Amino acid sequence: MYRFLTPEIVEGIQLPAPEYAQVVDDKIALLAKGYIAVHDVDLTMTTNGFPAKEDLTSWGVMVPYYDEADKEVDGAMWGIFEKRQRAGTLTNEQAEFWWESSLRLITKDRSRPNHMSDEQYEGIMRTDPQRLTPITLDMVREAGEKMHPRPGVHEYTQALRDNRIPNAWVTAGLADPCEAFAKKQNITPDILLGTRFEFDRQGVLVDWVPKTVIHPLIKNEQCQTEIRELRQPDDFEGTYASPGTLLLGDSITDPQMVRGSKVLRISVANPHGANSEEYLASRHDAGYDIVLQDEGLYVATAIVRRISEIRQEPPRSAAY
Repeated sequence: MYRFLTPEIVEGIQLPAPEYAQVVDDKIALLAKGYIAVHDVDLTMTTNGFPAKEDLTSWGVMVPYYDEADKEVDGAMWGIFEKRQRAGTLTNEQAEFWWESSLRLITKDRSRPNHMSDEQYEGIMRTDPQRLTPITLDMVREAGEKMHPRPGVHEYTQALRDNRIPNAWVTAGLADPCEAFAKKQNITPDILLGTRFEFDRQGVLVDWVPKTVIHPLIKNEQCQTEIRELRQPDDFEGTYASPGTLLLGDSITDPQMVRGSKVLRISVANPHGANSEEYLASRHDAGYDIVLQDEGLYVATAIVRRISEIRQEPPRSAAY
């Protein structure tokens, strides 16, 4: 029935409608002419577990380093702005305020004030030690190593490596924890874009690097030149003859990371249970072509391997 979709792939995905399988089949054929892979990181390459029990995103693993007051502020901000993001009403100004306010909580000065007495210092260290404990590079790396790999991510990234597919990670999270996670799991991408920290010579976190900040509304190729360069635009109008793109994400804004019709956009499965009709509708309305059936990336791996098989077929079998 289909030229390139295998039963393994068909059984592992969900579509807007059965006839949409032909669209996916055609896009796989296009990717066989050459493609790159662009991924979200938090809750795409990683997972909070199933069902989710704790926040192990690149932001979440840093929260234990906050003092108690900052945890309340952070929770309040995420409660307000994440709802707006999910509803599609978050403005660029709100996103900038949200991200910068969150970054200030992480990078604020935690050194002991000169005027603080030993008694005050010891009291704080007993009741709220994070208030006066500077965050270091080693602590950031340890936090990133706590992030959990999504099932099948090792097989998926190995398939990309085996087939020499350029692999970019783009996160609205924190690049340093994501980098530590990738190194520990041996799945380091070719490019990792995200907000990076600045450390002093002693390895103490002192600031963030403003030019690296990526919030949800600028996590796309229009704002991130590295993605555009990886996709090799053929002219200044931003059209692409080659390569195509395999995109993997989880949020309703992730399909916008790259534009154009030569993109196979894949959503991970619902992290909170079976893919409900509401969840599927939200993914497809956002622009995803397919939604994976289960928590793992095994079907995404099957797609990468199928594309490789097509590229190796004799010309007469690849009349596309």
